[in-house]
Amino acid sequence: MALTALAALPALSANPPQPAGPQLQAVLNEVVAGSKEHLGVLANVSAPRIHLEWSGAAGWASRESSSRLRANQPFRIASVTKVFVAAATFRLIEEGRLGLYDPISIHITPEIARILESGGYDPARITIAELLGHTSGLYDYAMDPSYDRAVQANGRKMWTGTEQIQWAMQRGKPIGRPGEKYSYADTNYVILGQIIERASGQALAAYVREALQFHAIGMSSTYWEMLESAPRGEPPRAHQYFDNVDITDYNPSMDLYGGGGLVSTTADLSRFMRSLLTGRLFEDRSTLATSLLPVETERPMTHGRSLMLATVQFGRHTCWGHAGYWGTLAFYCPDIDAAVAVNIDQSLDDQADGAGTNIRKLLSGLASALDGAAAEVEGARHDHR
Repeated sequence: MALTALAALPALSANPPQPAGPQLQAVLNEVVAGSKEHLGVLANVSAPRIHLEWSGAAGWASRESSSRLRANQPFRIASVTKVFVAAATFRLIEEGRLGLYDPISIHITPEIARILESGGYDPARITIAELLGHTSGLYDYAMDPSYDRAVQANGRKMWTGTEQIQWAMQRGKPIGRPGEKYSYADTNYVILGQIIERASGQALAAYVREALQFHAIGMSSTYWEMLESAPRGEPPRAHQYFDNVDITDYNPSMDLYGGGGLVSTTADLSRFMRSLLTGRLFEDRSTLATSLLPVETERPMTHGRSLMLATVQFGRHTCWGHAGYWGTLAFYCPDIDAAVAVNIDQSLDDQADGAGTNIRKLLSGLASALDGAAAEVEGARHDHR
């Protein structure tokens, strides 16, 4: 996907014909109204070429209350955190502190090396790139049923990243040889989080914030839960669920050290995705292209995935993005210069059919509304000529 396509887009009129906000809000309202559950939906659409910057909310902050969601309500973004960790890793590569194809054995502690070896892995044969692209062969502790049971049995337990890596070694076998196949695993990113700390000499939260310029790009509502203080004046986090269990007050260490951990808002996520995918966060213009290299395996993949992001279909647009457990999705569409972020309470409807009915309906509606607004602007420009 050519990000240079942005340069070919013509300038638009300074006065858009109709604000798209009401149409976008109607999409959220329709999704909530059509669900059998006590649903909550958040969304942001940032499309400056059609003069659109919109955030909306519909539904409830929790299934148990009548409190309405607010558009700036923060939430745990879960695995969307991996995009931040990957981008920070590429910043360290730019700084010469890591090499993309370095074996991880030279960047992890002897303790972590011994733990990996106890699970049948050779850290000297696994590279940074393979952690980033989920081709390391590492077993995923986060999707292990016994880990889920342990989390639900004691939501107050304080987990460590090392303990989670150890869990993966004890409960599962290698998925394959390094580079052989794609297999998504939080284990990869917990290790990357530790590598970032060793290579940067800083705590993970501090380096990610500094390297990715949170303040400069206006990400005032984003913070690493437990590892940083929440910004003052923010609304309480929206409630989020594991099946039908409210996990909002569970100890965040269950998903904290790189595979997840960040709390954010839809507006902040759109700011981040735009800044990242227009190259603003990197010093070298080639870094973005490198981060979007296809994941290489011995058996070629059949879906679009790069070292940092996956492709996301948004109406007729193919975009770069990432999803997070508990209903978060953030992406950027270069052909229309639009960043979109959504969070939707994982309704029991969606979990029952396993297909994400509500999220599909939400994305389809937002794409149609955005394309309609773009068509109006294009028509107005044509009339002006």
